[in-house]
Amino acid sequence: MKGALKCYLGRRFSQPLTKWSYSLFATALLLTTINALQLNSEGSILDQRIQSLMIEKSDMRRALQLLRRNDPLRILIGFEKVPDKEGDEEHKISLQLANVSIRSILDQFCQADPRYTYEVVEGTLINVFPIGAKSDPNNLLNIRVQHFEFHGNELPNNLITRISDLAPELREHLWMKAREYAKKTGRPLGGSAGSILLGDAPLPRIDITLQNMTVREILNAVVLYSLKLSNEPAGWAPISWQYEFIIDPTAPTGLGGYPKWDAF
Repeated sequence: MKGALKCYLGRRFSQPLTKWSYSLFATALLLTTINALQLNSEGSILDQRIQSLMIEKSDMRRALQLLRRNDPLRILIGFEKVPDKEGDEEHKISLQLANVSIRSILDQFCQADPRYTYEVVEGTLINVFPIGAKSDPNNLLNIRVQHFEFHGNELPNNLITRISDLAPELREHLWMKAREYAKKTGRPLGGSAGSILLGDAPLPRIDITLQNMTVREILNAVVLYSLKLSNEPAGWAPISWQYEFIIDPTAPTGLGGYPKWDAF
């Protein structure tokens, strides 16, 4: 659990990746690109057929990762895991399928683990989440952010993992909860340097400006932006996002557990 706390606090209290600036043009460019991608696609991603898929005793997260391996340039996923305690037993999925649509695969995933449902965003991005999650007022992904922007050279992965720093309303909510818990228990606030993905290759340029979106919608927008980058000459691979909440009533986050965002 110390590792989970270090991971959470590292992201929570580390410095932003870059200086933000304002650009309405970037918003128009992002939306235009997403619309163009949609017009060029052949129907919904749900209609795409998978030639072969074998899953053996895997949880939902692993099953979705195996599905994405069939076409990582086109199968994009946003996954919210059912909250659980560390070490809890997961529902297992075992399937052997051939020449089947992604719609049918997802239906069978959700039949095997009926805690989940799914929807498609912009005809391209598959969101899989717990039933009732989108109407849960305590769900961090439902926090509405009035203004989100990022401008700079960075990997989209790092925008996903650092969303708790980069989304103002989410950042303030987490800070408030941690302060309230510290005041209530007398435990000091603490933190450590967060980790981000680094490399020697030049980083892609990211310009995103979003208005009045939930945290979930911002994560989706970052994934769709990564799809835009994959069509540029450098050919950056598109990403997917996942979110989990590890239940721990004693967590110093004041949330009753530890939130974690990752890209895959």
